[in-house]
Amino acid sequence: MDAFVAGQVLSEWHQNGQFLDSEGAPRPLSLSAGEFTALCRTASVSVAADRVLELLKRAEAAEVEGDRVSARRRELILDCAHPASIMRAIRLSAEFATTLNQNLSRGVQEPRLFERTVVSTKLAKMHVPSLLAYLNIHGQSFLEDLDAWMSAREGAASGPAVGIGVYVFVGTSNA
Repeated sequence: MDAFVAGQVLSEWHQNGQFLDSEGAPRPLSLSAGEFTALCRTASVSVAADRVLELLKRAEAAEVEGDRVSARRRELILDCAHPASIMRAIRLSAEFATTLNQNLSRGVQEPRLFERTVVSTKLAKMHVPSLLAYLNIHGQSFLEDLDAWMSAREGAASGPAVGIGVYVFVGTSNA
């Protein structure tokens, strides 16, 4: 199963008023009443709801207690051994390569896709954990804002897959 499918469901759960409580948080959904299946259908995924739920549970993004499934967190992080994690890495690599190819081969009048990088060759290695902690808060918030912006502009018909990614790389020392 594609991790992006489970991510779509998680995004819908956190944004669609039909699945939110009075405070705007994802509400627990009844399995027997079909609420989780309705969430998957609303998110326009073609994968069976039980398969989506298994992936969300494995990523600790959802938990089941009795008849209720609750969202535990917004992000979908899988262990590296899970097949969906491997497929996700392949898909992200291909999409990033497509962006680079588009920007390198575009005609003069064609728009450039957004692609930027910040690099430091002098950041002390001891600050990498702080950078990661910073990104876990601010990067996640940035992506959630973009997700909400895109979701608010979705139409009824399918369009192209459009996404934004943020990543960190840590190279070898220059010394």
